[in-house]
Amino acid sequence: FYYYWESVRPPNPPNASWISEGRWRSVGKLTDFELSKIICDDHIDILVDIAGHSHGNRLEMLANKPAPIQILWPGFAGSTGIQGMDFIVADQWTIPEHEAGGYTEEPLRLPFCFTCFIKPDESPSSQIKPVQRPNELVFGCLSSMQFIGPNVIQCWAKILESVPDSRLVIKNRELSNDSVRERISSLFIEYGIPFSRLLLEGEDAADNASDLLEKIDVGLDPFPCSDFENAFQFLSRGVPVISKSGQRYAGNQTTSLLQNLGLTEFCVQTDEGYLQCARSVANDSSGLADLRLGLPQRVRSSRVCDVPKFVTDLQDLFSKALTQRNR
Repeated sequence: FYYYWESVRPPNPPNASWISEGRWRSVGKLTDFELSKIICDDHIDILVDIAGHSHGNRLEMLANKPAPIQILWPGFAGSTGIQGMDFIVADQWTIPEHEAGGYTEEPLRLPFCFTCFIKPDESPSSQIKPVQRPNELVFGCLSSMQFIGPNVIQCWAKILESVPDSRLVIKNRELSNDSVRERISSLFIEYGIPFSRLLLEGEDAADNASDLLEKIDVGLDPFPCSDFENAFQFLSRGVPVISKSGQRYAGNQTTSLLQNLGLTEFCVQTDEGYLQCARSVANDSSGLADLRLGLPQRVRSSRVCDVPKFVTDLQDLFSKALTQRNR
């Protein structure tokens, strides 16, 4: 294994031997040509890119194909659109068969989830607050405002309207700005939701989102781009998440998590389905309470947190890619 580190900041790998053995390469100051030459000289069989179209990407270099097999594993959840990228790591939910034509890369589907998380610390059941009565339910989202567009706000306003006296918590860095907070609250007010039913919080480096999670009963995943990392944070703390599937990889990532956890009832296809799911959950406080109590352990024991199995599956996937290219 060789690791090509794009940042000009000193790397902080989990294993210091990677640097001492010369396998960790700081390449942030290299030109595409220089980096391409290093990759060729390292005789790389499979080159995995996690940047895609993200800032600081190396797509021009990848288009010249410095490695015989190039695989996109989305840190950027979408197609590169270049012919030099051979495969994209996915699963049956992130790239269903009927959506494969929208990618220049051939999907390599893992048998379970497209990603894996380190098993979270066990959450004592005492930390999971009792579910309130339906009219005291607290919905919440910790995603950046870049995920939360006007259509999302309109859908969430309809949820608050249909579940009387429920509240909504939104917390992110952008809401530290007074003008952003005022703009978001004014959008909800336009849809008939008073500010008293909203908790719009900013954050700084000292904030602890875990404390806020204890106040939330049900998480709301944004769309059309889902926020699977925050969804996992919710789920691992016993907070179920409602997610609307999208038409591309970025919109289906939380769906994959929920499907792998057996939470299919929280996966919806439409705005109306989103609303109906929220209303159904709100009207079944005892069912929600039971689900929340068992959810942290369900997450910990799931494929989503089975790192050894995930590594084995990924190795099999890469072997498949080698076999296909060597035919």
